[in-house]
Amino acid sequence: MREPRFILIVVVVALLIDLYVFQGLKTITQGSSPRWRTVIFSLHWGIAGLAILTFLVSPYLHLQNRHFTNYLTTILLGLYIAKLLAAVFLLVDDIRRLIQWGLTRTATRPTPNTDTGTGANTGTDASLSRSVFLSWLGVGGGSSVYGALLYGFSNKYNYKIKRIKLAFDNLPASFKGLKIVQISDIHSGSLANPAAVNKGVDMVLAERPDLILFTGDLVNNTAEEMKDYQHIFSRLEAPMGVYS
Repeated sequence: MREPRFILIVVVVALLIDLYVFQGLKTITQGSSPRWRTVIFSLHWGIAGLAILTFLVSPYLHLQNRHFTNYLTTILLGLYIAKLLAAVFLLVDDIRRLIQWGLTRTATRPTPNTDTGTGANTGTDASLSRSVFLSWLGVGGGSSVYGALLYGFSNKYNYKIKRIKLAFDNLPASFKGLKIVQISDIHSGSLANPAAVNKGVDMVLAERPDLILFTGDLVNNTAEEMKDYQHIFSRLEAPMGVYS
């Protein structure tokens, strides 16, 4: 069970991040209709509220499905990593505006200009444009990161073979034609489709490699995650061995 102090800290930090990102949303939607702004703001706070509520109640659900628990944790963590990335760009803009404000306050005030032209608003418009740009950059960057994470969930069995020819000076002739297969980032704790994994193993065996190397992460957290897939990956064989 999570400690109350830990829960309080997480919720407060999450709300602060949500509030900060909300300021960015207000900036980039200032030219939109009130109806669209209401929809966007409602989605933002609705998703934020659902995420925080899920974090608060999940310890009491006693979820037994390991895959669902991993998905839930990854979705929540990824959501706030994306928001934190967006918040970094918004912070840069706030620091810029703070410096600009400080320079303006310390500078000698110019003689009031009675000119009614548009030149007096140039600095404000430029500042606003930079704020909108950085806000778009932050929200867009965070959304792209989170979108890539969600795409990875549906694309994790889309195994691809990339063939790379290697050539080195003074390489012994005995290495000519040697075929090495590298398998990376298995993350067996995220796998839930043995048939799809079997197809991936078949793709490797069809290459008839001389040597097979497992690199990257075999599991997410613990070695037990490989238990249900050990018999599948044990099918991999090569004349010079299989190593991880």
